[in-house]
This record gives sequence, structure tokens and C-alpha cells, in this order.
Amino acid sequence: MIKFMDDFLTGFRLPMSGFGLIWKEPRLRRYAAVPFIINSLLFLLMFYFLYAYRVEVVELVWERPENQMMLKVLWYMLAVFMFALVAVLSYFMFTPVGCLISSPFNEFLSARAELLLDPMKKDAEIPFSIKDLGRSLVAELIKLGIMLGIMLVVLLLNLMPAIGSLISMLAGFFAAALFLTLEYMDYPLSHNAYNFREKLNAVVYNMGWSLGFGSGAALLLLIPLLNLFCIPACVVGAVRLYIMLRREGGMPQAAAAERESDIVYDDGENV
Repeated sequence: MIKFMDDFLTGFRLPMSGFGLIWKEPRLRRYAAVPFIINSLLFLLMFYFLYAYRVEVVELVWERPENQMMLKVLWYMLAVFMFALVAVLSYFMFTPVGCLISSPFNEFLSARAELLLDPMKKDAEIPFSIKDLGRSLVAELIKLGIMLGIMLVVLLLNLMPAIGSLISMLAGFFAAALFLTLEYMDYPLSHNAYNFREKLNAVVYNMGWSLGFGSGAALLLLIPLLNLFCIPACVVGAVRLYIMLRREGGMPQAAAAERESDIVYDDGENV
């Protein structure tokens, strides 16, 4: 239990540590700038359309009554509830959609951060091609589908009598933390040739680290304006998480050993 809490707290700090590294390193700032601009525009567009079409969203459920004051009061109460619900759902869709759009730039940012942080890869080059770009976009779509499925299951848990809401809240936190860790760990793991099953195993195998990292990332998402910088910071934090886990033997041993020996850089030498 003590080790679990220690891993949790260490993982919790890693997303926030990404801010400091990006600020100190000009080579990372230029790769982080484009995701930040994309996320800012996406965030503004999301809330603009949410506000502009707030009435239409409510009228999908119930047309605004013209008469009877009581019905009008009920309609406006429903409008407030629907606006809040759509805002929350949009807010939590911000990360997967933002990562999907900015995934090519996140790939470069993650690769540069790994070269900078990992002594084993100093002055090396991580290969990146159009094929890798396509793989990155496909991976983001798969993760987006997984998240939508998880959200549906979590919402359905609310239908359970008595304790449904509590179970839904706990399950939602647990699933969101693991999903965010998988989302950002995908970049360094992909650079090191892990397949999707191995990525899932790596996240589950290091549960304390994963829950801590995902909780830290979720907290950053909840802070207005700071969340616009969240994705680049978490990308860099995930690289730190991968390197720490590999050094401590926290990665699945067979997969890690096999992948590390197979990575070939531009100078033709194996790591």
C-alpha cells in the first residue's frame, strides 16, 4: 500500500512537470506551440457553438412553450440542466478530440522530449514517416471510440438503484485516469514499437503510476485557461513516466527488452 501511494504521488506530479521542461527548452517550445494554438481554437469554437445553439439543443428534447408560466419555468430549468450536461460532455471530449487533431505535432513533441530526457538516445534520431502519421491518427480514433464506449457504460451505471450514482462516479474517475494515461503514454510507447495490447498492459501493470498520472492530468484539465497548455505538458510528462518506468523495470519485461533491442537510429546503431 505504501509503494502504491508513493507511485501514485510520483505519477501525479509528472503532468505538471511538463510545463517546466517546455518553458526551459526552446526546442520543445516550438513543437508545443502548434498544439497550444489548435487547442485554444478548438476550445473557443466548442463553447461558441455551445452558446450559439443552446436553444436548439434544448428544443431537441422539448419545444419551448409559448403559454403557461409553469411550463416555461420547467423549460428554462431543463435548459440550464441541458446546457450544463452538454458543457461537461464537451469539456471531457476536449482532450481526445484535441489530441486527435494535434496528434502529428504531439508525436514530434514527444519524440524530441524523449531525445532530450533519455541519456540512451542523446544525439540520436527517432524515425518518423507518413506511415507513422497515419498510424498515429488511427490510434487516436481507436482511443476515441474506446472513450465513448466507457462514457456510455458509466452513464448507464447511474440507472442502478440506490448506489448507482456513487458507483458511476467512482468508475468514471477510475476509467478517466487510466484513459488519460493511455492517451499520453501512447506517444513514447509507439516510438518504442509497442503494439496496442502491450500499451494497455503497460498502463494496467503500473496501476499506481497510471492512476496518479491520470489524476494529475485530469486536475489540469479542470483549471480554466491552464487546460489549454495541458496537452503539450502531459505529452512531455508521459515521456518522463515512460523513462522512469523503464529504468525501474516497471515496463512489461519481455516486450520492453525486445523492443529496445530492435530500435535502430540514423547512425545504424542499436540501442
